[in-house]
Amino acid sequence: VIFDPARFASELCPKFFRHRNFQSFTRLLNMYQFHRVPSAQRDSKHVVFAHPNFQRTREDLLPLIQRKSSSSAGVGGGAAAAAGGASGGAGAASVAASSHAPQAEEAPVAEA
Repeated sequence: VIFDPARFASELCPKFFRHRNFQSFTRLLNMYQFHRVPSAQRDSKHVVFAHPNFQRTREDLLPLIQRKSSSSAGVGGGAAAAAGGASGGAGAASVAASSHAPQAEEAPVAEA
């Protein structure tokens, strides 16, 4: 629950993100499949987001919250996604690094 979106954007967003834009924060949540819960009150300033795997006492579900893949986002895709481009994020980089051949062992140190 975000009680004051304007204050959230001006005070908290800059601490954790490179912007002060609430809409950018909303877009980021949508990339992780969070959805805005409609307000029952028309004049309410509160903003609520929900995700089925984001539950107060269920830390075991947090790894299931993952960024949408580029193919399901419907934007971009193509050669950049096939090559593991920027849309893959750090997860794609770690998968690509782990799929390479094992690294060579360090050369033995000669004893005197």
